Amino acid sequence: MNKFSLCFLLLALCFCLAADEQLLFHCSFDEGDLSGFTCKPDDVLKPRSPKDDLSKAALVDGVHGKGLELKAGNKAKFVLGKPECLQTLVPPFTIALWMKKTTEEPKHGIWLATISDQKEAGGFELFWFWRRAMFRWGKGDDATIGSPTGVLFLNKWHHIAVTHDGKTITLYIDAIAVAQKEDNGTFKPLPQAKYKKYRPTVGQYPSGFVAYAHVGIIDDIYVFAKALNAEEITKLATRM
Repeated sequence: MNKFSLCFLLLALCFCLAADEQLLFHCSFDEGDLSGFTCKPDDVLKPRSPKDDLSKAALVDGVHGKGLELKAGNKAKFVLGKPECLQTLVPPFTIALWMKKTTEEPKHGIWLATISDQKEAGGFELFWFWRRAMFRWGKGDDATIGSPTGVLFLNKWHHIAVTHDGKTITLYIDAIAVAQKEDNGTFKPLPQAKYKKYRPTVGQYPSGFVAYAHVGIIDDIYVFAKALNAEEITKLATRM
């Protein structure tokens, strides 16, 4: 092993150790099955109801190991067992995941969300919208950040990341910063007393009805209590 390779491995190890200390949630879809996935630290992603029809969901090859495929017509909702890690999320933070969309329709599909529709109360939505990556918190255009039109492609893996350092929200696609917006204190966690029933959901809105379902594959969801910098986002997106 040459010196360059050794230095790269040491840097990657340091990143993993530092990131793990502030890891709020990680689901790789490699441990468990459609009845429930083991996630870190000490969490689980599972169907909201044991009666959910899982016939339109499957485990397939992901970016790393297995990924969760949601097919057209899927009505199952995969929710966090301990939703507080996302319901109470406050800056600084990083949300990151791998996604692949396999059909043009629907034009709007949720990857990860804590609340349905735009609400001033708090919460967020990370989603696909007409081949754009979008992150929305609160209510109104001032609480939405999006990528340029047409930068996401069908049947292609994309790494999506959002960071919030307390002042600025940055949206990354494939480790490239594509949009930034000042937050000015508008990002809020969900009020637990009123919105406790909203379980953070992968692949659909966290509501009582089926809406804006993602059709494709999702893999390696990360949430950190830290705003990763550009170099750290690159390491996360290029981890093999």
